[in-house]
Amino acid sequence: MDRAWAYLERLTSFSHRGSATAGEAAAGQLTRDWLALMGYHVTIQPFATPRDTLYSGPAVVAGGFLFAALAGRWYPWIGLLLCALLLIPLVGEMLGSSRIDLDLLLPRYPSQNVVARSPAGSAAPQRRLVISAHVDTQRASYLFHPAFVPYLQAYFAFVYATLLCVPA
Repeated sequence: MDRAWAYLERLTSFSHRGSATAGEAAAGQLTRDWLALMGYHVTIQPFATPRDTLYSGPAVVAGGFLFAALAGRWYPWIGLLLCALLLIPLVGEMLGSSRIDLDLLLPRYPSQNVVARSPAGSAAPQRRLVISAHVDTQRASYLFHPAFVPYLQAYFAFVYATLLCVPA
């Protein structure tokens, strides 16, 4: 228990561990080293991901809507088409799609998964335990306050419904 608490203290000492940031990379390395010291076989699975999707994704869509509104002033069908194209990843995000979401509109940066397995040669367990956790953090806002949690669904539905009105 003391080792777990010491690890948690070290992990939370990073100033920010946003996805695909230096802090997240350092936290991943810390996790990898910690698990290796405990005797696990550790591998890194690199992948690319956007940063701060929760904030930058809607900002990109809003900017795109502004551009579409300007284009629509002279070419209404082009403006409407641009709005429809921008709504596709936004609706995908809202519906929880893993293929068509706001990640399509944002640049990607290197990140990693840290995977630990029992050491080779150890007895095969009758049961398999899988532990999953994030070492990255999201920039906080009032959206993450515990008192706001019951209203999140309604809030996002209102925001997205408002964005649906923009093309009109």
